[in-house]
Amino acid sequence: MTEPCEPLHIDFHLTVLYGTAMSNTLRTVGGALGTALLVSIMSSRAKQQAADMIQAAGINPQDAAANKEAVAYIAMESTIHGINTAFVVATCISAIALVLAFFIRKTSPHEQVRPTVSARQAADRGMEG
Repeated sequence: MTEPCEPLHIDFHLTVLYGTAMSNTLRTVGGALGTALLVSIMSSRAKQQAADMIQAAGINPQDAAANKEAVAYIAMESTIHGINTAFVVATCISAIALVLAFFIRKTSPHEQVRPTVSARQAADRGMEG
């Protein structure tokens, strides 16, 4: 279809197909954006926690080989902290979505408006086709 559709001539079946395609596309994009957001939160919090723990322990970041075990422990603990923070954010988003879900109202679909065709127009179309 290369011609633009007029609103009155759109078939209901096509409208449902376009709506389904849009829903599936938005669901996929939303999942990707949500994952990117949570991974960004996890990474930034883990990096900040690692920097804080290294400073508190008095470890020289340039000489990681001397403090190999301490650096490994700090890396593990800071990653866990980042994951926990991401889960807290995801839980808050889910709680907000749950509350908002109670405000969604069920509506009935709009009735399809079909243009009326006069007898003369129908006869003309019948002769063309």
